[in-house]
Amino acid sequence: DEAEDLFPRSVRIVCMRDPRDMAASFVQIGQRQSAATKPGKYERRDINFICKKVLASYQPLLHAGRPNAVMVRYEAIASDPKGALEALARHTGLDVALDRIDRPVWLDAEARHEPSWISELEGAEASPSSIGSFKRVLNGDEIAMVQQICEPIMSQFGYAPVETPLRRGRFFGFGQSRPGKR
Repeated sequence: DEAEDLFPRSVRIVCMRDPRDMAASFVQIGQRQSAATKPGKYERRDINFICKKVLASYQPLLHAGRPNAVMVRYEAIASDPKGALEALARHTGLDVALDRIDRPVWLDAEARHEPSWISELEGAEASPSSIGSFKRVLNGDEIAMVQQICEPIMSQFGYAPVETPLRRGRFFGFGQSRPGKR
């Protein structure tokens, strides 16, 4: 890509987040968007669109990957920012200053995002509270769709699928029982 062409010896740090949590985050953005505007893909919970957007973002890293790309898990940074950055520094040889990690200084939220993208976690210390948010934000069909569309990312970067509840009427027809159930 263009950045790699311009800076061939640079280290690219890529933050990888569970695609299901990314989808849940986009759904939550849609919930915060104004009701006065025409409903967008996030407000309509267009999981297919969201997943294709997520997949396209990470597509260049799939299969062959990038030799100068270092993956950092969002979950590691959110759970243990100092430990994650220390590991990143060791792995890349970069000099990382950790003296202010416990007191981050943020630009005003409005300078970074549209209002609908600002959550209650914005500008606070790192928090693992959004890890696994898909379990409370997405329904079983949505989780299954994310896992199917984003399977290349999930398998390559070690995100295990979870079992999702089936909707009886949708999958087995009304009046039919699930296999093995009576």
